[in-house]
Amino acid sequence: MTTNTEPSNLPHILDTEDWIKQGRGKTFQFIATDEEIMATLQSSLPSQFTPYSIWGTVMTEEGKPDKHVCLCSPLEDFLQLRQQGLSQFFIQSDILSDSLPKEASPHLDRLLAVNGLVSLQLGRVSKGTLSQSNLGVIDTLKNAKTGKLLKHQDSIKIFNAFKKGLRYLLSQKNSKQKGVSRAGNSHRNIYSGIPAVGIHSIRR
Repeated sequence: MTTNTEPSNLPHILDTEDWIKQGRGKTFQFIATDEEIMATLQSSLPSQFTPYSIWGTVMTEEGKPDKHVCLCSPLEDFLQLRQQGLSQFFIQSDILSDSLPKEASPHLDRLLAVNGLVSLQLGRVSKGTLSQSNLGVIDTLKNAKTGKLLKHQDSIKIFNAFKKGLRYLLSQKNSKQKGVSRAGNSHRNIYSGIPAVGIHSIRR
């Protein structure tokens, strides 16, 4: 994991309706397998915010409006949560947001996002093709009543570190794939300068 400065310890926001996102926030789209995401979670998150947990949110049909149920688990349980069918996650630093409520509540995903947790929305597999996943964080908020601005500096560090880790992993993966492709092309071109009759005689 990467290292950096001490956490800023911002107060938690529970009155989410009073806060408005400023700008577009930070997002990063990518295509990666669950195993690649797990490897990046374990290797790239800033060490000064450890330990980390993973929050998975699912909708229930009990009552109106629908509620989000949060499954808060250690980071290493990510793959197990994926096997349960969850696709919406939030990355939690236990020292930054451990006291946030975890019971089912309306718009729980908004509560987590407004408090600076990094969201991870995973793509689906359709006809053998994996669609894009999205990493995001709300970096700046404005209080609608007071005009006060709040910036999630620590959340930005977590977002940037995870994004950097994903980019590195995917660049390494692409390099390996290009190497395999070049090797395959070289193999196919062995007979490129030999007349057709020569190729047939070699193959026999």
